[in-house]
Amino acid sequence: MPLRVRRDGPLPIAEQIAAQLRGLIRAGRLRAGERLPPVRVLAGFLRVNRNTVAKVYAALERDGALVTTQGRGTFVAEVSSRPGEETLGPLIDRLLDEAAAHGIGEAELHALVVGRAAQRVRADRPRVGFVECNTSDLAYF
Repeated sequence: MPLRVRRDGPLPIAEQIAAQLRGLIRAGRLRAGERLPPVRVLAGFLRVNRNTVAKVYAALERDGALVTTQGRGTFVAEVSSRPGEETLGPLIDRLLDEAAAHGIGEAELHALVVGRAAQRVRADRPRVGFVECNTSDLAYF
């Protein structure tokens, strides 16, 4: 299974694994009914904690991408294409063509897209500040 983890990447390891598995499923490289490696095996292959892989499998199962059967394993679920997925294909092709025209390879483009996605995720998170003040400071504010 062609999965890679970047420990220095902008996304947490669990998100990287989940995104790659989703991509393999959508691209048809992991087909419905295909058995995934056990948590321990995939964790060993990627050199990550077993809990991380278990968390990814559980999240993908909640999303309907995987089905786990006690004693049998984890399998790719029957997934229908999502609305709008057909229109993204030509857009992605155009992005790949533009990147190639500018001398940007697939690995570099992947890093750019992942980095930009991480920026957007961070921008959506609320920022909270805590200011301690007492009655003497209250007049200042």
